[in-house]
Amino acid sequence: SSWKKDSSFNPDLYTYKDSINDVCFYITRKTDGFKKSFNPLSYVENDKGQSKWSPVAWPKDRPLFNEHLINKTSKPILIVEGEKACDAAQKLFPNTICTTWASGCKAINKTDWKPIENSKIVLWPDNDQVGFDAMKRLAQNLYLRGALIVRQINPPENVKQGWDLADATWTVKEAAEYAKKNIFVVDTEDLVTDLVEVEKEEQDID
Repeated sequence: SSWKKDSSFNPDLYTYKDSINDVCFYITRKTDGFKKSFNPLSYVENDKGQSKWSPVAWPKDRPLFNEHLINKTSKPILIVEGEKACDAAQKLFPNTICTTWASGCKAINKTDWKPIENSKIVLWPDNDQVGFDAMKRLAQNLYLRGALIVRQINPPENVKQGWDLADATWTVKEAAEYAKKNIFVVDTEDLVTDLVEVEKEEQDID
């Protein structure tokens, strides 16, 4: 295939499991220069009532990335945008469980967030307006679903547009020091959009 002929097309494969460690779906991430593409593969039931692996997105109530690690943990949950950033975040913050949701910023409400509602939650957006807006919607979503407190850490001010934790060159110690100095509580008074309006804004995307 073209993936084997050119390393720039080698896909990263990310596995989404439920809380009991069963595989629900996969996401492949391919990079061609500056272009990225994401493709799902899900075990779903077709219109004939047959369950099979198909190149479609999990329809709703999608599990979180690393959900099988979240079950019964008391560790803080660090939420980032995208699986690549999530893997990088886990290495930088080994005392947390890092997670993300499938299919990008406008698919937040297609994910089942119940497994982390009673957790210590920290959000870390990408360094762009889309990322900040997504985390604002997610914080609102979590508060309205009963989360007691949501914290956030923003990227450094001097980094490039779109920077995320996969771009960080910190050691584990440096990452911890930055986080400690820059963490803050997301104030519910700053979240003016109620959940109904958030759900209207979410596009019907995979």
